[in-house]
Amino acid sequence: VAGAASALLAGTVGGAYAVLVRRPLPRRAGRVPVTGLDQPVEVMVDTWGVPHVFASSMPDLARAQGYLHAQDRLWQMELNRRIVAGRLAELLGEAALPLDRWMRTLSLRHAAEAEAELLSSEAVRLLEAYAEGVNARIAERRLPVEFTMLRHTPEPWTPLDSTSWMKMMALTLSVNWEAEIVRARIIDAIGPDLASELEPDYASGMPYVVPEGIDYSCLGESALERSAAAEAVSGPVAVDGLGSNNWAVHGSRTDSGAPLLANDMHLGLTMPSIWYENHLCAPGFEVTGVSFPGLPGVVSGHNTKVAWGFTNGFPDVQDLYVEHLRETTEGVDYEFEGAWHPADVREERIVVRGGEPALERVVTTRHGPVINGLAPEHAGEQPLALRWTAYEPSSMIDTLLTMNRAESCEAMREALRTWHTPVQNVVYADVHGTIAHSYPGRIPIRAKGDGRTPVPGWTGEYEWTGYIPFEDLPHQENPLSGVIATANNRVVDNDYPYWLGSDFVTGNRAQRILEMLAEAGATGDIDTGTF
Repeated sequence: VAGAASALLAGTVGGAYAVLVRRPLPRRAGRVPVTGLDQPVEVMVDTWGVPHVFASSMPDLARAQGYLHAQDRLWQMELNRRIVAGRLAELLGEAALPLDRWMRTLSLRHAAEAEAELLSSEAVRLLEAYAEGVNARIAERRLPVEFTMLRHTPEPWTPLDSTSWMKMMALTLSVNWEAEIVRARIIDAIGPDLASELEPDYASGMPYVVPEGIDYSCLGESALERSAAAEAVSGPVAVDGLGSNNWAVHGSRTDSGAPLLANDMHLGLTMPSIWYENHLCAPGFEVTGVSFPGLPGVVSGHNTKVAWGFTNGFPDVQDLYVEHLRETTEGVDYEFEGAWHPADVREERIVVRGGEPALERVVTTRHGPVINGLAPEHAGEQPLALRWTAYEPSSMIDTLLTMNRAESCEAMREALRTWHTPVQNVVYADVHGTIAHSYPGRIPIRAKGDGRTPVPGWTGEYEWTGYIPFEDLPHQENPLSGVIATANNRVVDNDYPYWLGSDFVTGNRAQRILEMLAEAGATGDIDTGTF
């Protein structure tokens, strides 16, 4: 009897293991029927587990990528879209409620919804096809074990789930508003004069991404007139372990005669990785590199003509505005230039698993959402509204698709014209021998102030008057040094006529990259040419 009971127990455990753990595992061989495909798609998985996808059309390629992302990373994708939407508490209960309140206040999902009309017809078609691939995998009901443990069936994937993740990455890489609060508290404690002495200068001898001595006169006098803070010295951020790097070496300094490009993006450590490596092929389209589970295409990698990589640019694209608010019988008003205007007020209902629903009141002024609830220990009771470039509608999906297709550095730079947020150091190289660096994105021009501390929102004096024109953003190609390197360090020196920010990382890592390339014989004379 004991032996029979042990055998029964072993069989039960083995059966549960097969259903819960083995059955949901990705298929690596054989034929898989996927609804929605117009033609069969071939997928070859190499010894490193990287899928190589060959489709007869771009929509089928997107469907296949969506299916592969879902079969390998569906739980990660589910968590990610719920984080952005502020819906984690539906799965995880009370413990996730503070994060949901935070995300509802930041309104990332609402910002993504506002961009739907900006997408091209091709982007819409590919996002819909990608969602079809994800949903084909969900329909198989071979869900990862986390879904079974939580007794949860995922909702169908939508294009909005994909575009929302772009906003989350922008949030991850935009870091200024917290620093504004810290500076304000320091000023309050010791006064502005002493506080200014705590702002470190960029260390002497540290490199800039764009070499010192560049002539910016081609930008014109209007640029100098617009920048009230052009002469300011930006202080570096000292954070242990922070930073990405990328660099390129011109073919004239390599053994092969072709450019070399390297990229190491230091995003938050997660399990599984935030990245998903894949190789995607369709007629007239071939690109390989890393993608985000939840998004079609490749974020960083190379096609047959161009390679590209990123490091975070750390410009100041977030400003806090101190608001004057008043409650009315109809809602909330905010003051601006001597008049009162109705704020947008939303009551966000948050479903909490195992508990009562929670309500989060989100108040939004002309500057953005009032975010005091995000940092109550720092912000105090004075209403602070967050203005941020990511709240301005854009079509980053179209930008990424255009980058995937670029056939030269010139075409890549043109693709970056519509890159809006987050601002990045993009280093790229092509088969024609060119290496280049661009600093694309929306960087505000302020009528007054430099964005380092919260400013009055009711006066109208500190408004954004526009963005730095694309042609005036830092850019270089084929420098005489033969090398381009970035490591989140300062991009330009004080001669640059626009204010980029004060929260760059120290230059020691960039200096070490240049030292090692010099030791390898990769560098020559420093470029002191024109912008």
